[in-house]
Amino acid sequence: MSILLITSSREFESSVGLLFLDLFPSITCPTGHRARSAITEAFKRYYNGQHNRDASAIIQGRYSVLSAASFTPDDIASFDIGILMAATMNSNPGLFWLISYIYTVPNLLSSIRSELTSITTTTESKDGLCEATLNISLLHQKCSLLMSAWQETLRVKAATVANRIVLEDTLLDSAYLLKKGSVIQMPCNPMHTSPSNWGQSGGDFDPSRFLPTSIDKLSKDDKKKRKQAFTPFGGGTVLCPGRYFATSEIVGVAAMLAMGFEIEGARMLEPKLQVMSAQVKHPDGDLPVCIKRREGWERVKFKFTGGDEDAAEGLAFG
Repeated sequence: MSILLITSSREFESSVGLLFLDLFPSITCPTGHRARSAITEAFKRYYNGQHNRDASAIIQGRYSVLSAASFTPDDIASFDIGILMAATMNSNPGLFWLISYIYTVPNLLSSIRSELTSITTTTESKDGLCEATLNISLLHQKCSLLMSAWQETLRVKAATVANRIVLEDTLLDSAYLLKKGSVIQMPCNPMHTSPSNWGQSGGDFDPSRFLPTSIDKLSKDDKKKRKQAFTPFGGGTVLCPGRYFATSEIVGVAAMLAMGFEIEGARMLEPKLQVMSAQVKHPDGDLPVCIKRREGWERVKFKFTGGDEDAAEGLAFG
């Protein structure tokens, strides 16, 4: 992706709220309007050049279905900005925060590397390189600390806002009347950090918080309370359908980086004010780092495999 498209993607993300209003966007939201047009034109060039023939199965299948429904390449190019945003808007910052924690919290990186060896197999390839295969379906079974760190990352960095309609007049705590038909918005941050749900360390990052051994120590009421208060993927009828894929994608990439690379200069950044549609807080600014191969892993190629479907079910939660 070119620098121009990366910039356009960021400008579009920050303008989503105004663009949703659709009130003369070229006037009311010129930056976002130009960014959206630039991304759409790039997709048009992509499809007109038939580059989708070498694309992933999901892109090829989507193009085939939409084409069969009489949509033109230009139509599909306009639709695909949604695919781009779904794949990057929340996954990228989620991966950023997880990697930042892994490489900055003392002893976390070495502990995660130790458990990742149980799902990694290495073989010598024909070209003389070593191929390391990560079985991501075993992450939940074999890499409990990495999965716990990911859940904890979502707990402290998620920015979801649940929206509900009041079905009947409801009095809360003998003080707050919610009228029938009203819209209730519930940001996840207070639920995710409340001491009544998570203890006095609720505002801190604790990579072991979601370990099975940590959860087993909780009372039945505390387990129920935490389960109800943890909503990074929403809940009810609007529970994110992409949570399985997103978790596999993000944790899989984090596992690869942890196993094969050193990152110098990693540190935690402050989150910036979130924009509409952002389900994960974005970092406030860029972070220059030096990424280099880990000693002994200089000539390793990485490969991912799925494996047991039942084991993969444990990758999603909430």
